[in-house]
Amino acid sequence: MEQNKFDLKSVKVHRTLEGTIFETAAAIIMVVTWAIAIATHQMDLDEVKGSFMGVIFGTIAVAVALIGAYFPSHINVANVKLENIRQVEWAIRMCRVLAIELALLILAIVSFGKNITDGPWMLIPVGIIIMTALFFTQVVRKAR
Repeated sequence: MEQNKFDLKSVKVHRTLEGTIFETAAAIIMVVTWAIAIATHQMDLDEVKGSFMGVIFGTIAVAVALIGAYFPSHINVANVKLENIRQVEWAIRMCRVLAIELALLILAIVSFGKNITDGPWMLIPVGIIIMTALFFTQVVRKAR
C-alpha cells in the first residue's frame, strides 16, 4: 500500500486575515520607524550612510521575512524538514512573528538613536528574538 507523500513544493499559501494583520502591523511599525528616523535627523536623505543604511537593510529584512511566509518550501527552521501541513503553518507563523519582532527592534534602535551604545540594552530584544526562534523551532519539530 502506497502512502500519500507530503509534497512541500505543492503547498500554496493564500492571504489570510492573520497574515494581513501581521503584514499591516509590520508596515505600520516600519513607517513609524522611518518617520522617527527622518524627524530626529538620524537620516540624511541626501546621503546614504550609517543609520540610513541600517533602516534600509532592516526594512528589506522585514519584507523578506513577510514574503518568505508565502514560500514555505524555502523556509528552513533549524534544518527541520517540514513533513506535514501543521509544521508548514507553524513555520509560516514563525516568519511573520519574527518579522514583527525585527521591525520592533529596528524601531527601538532608531528611537534610542545615538544612545544605543549606553549599556547592554540590545541584549534584551535580541534575546527575545532568539527565544522566539527557539520556541518556534521546537513547536515545528513536534507538530504533527
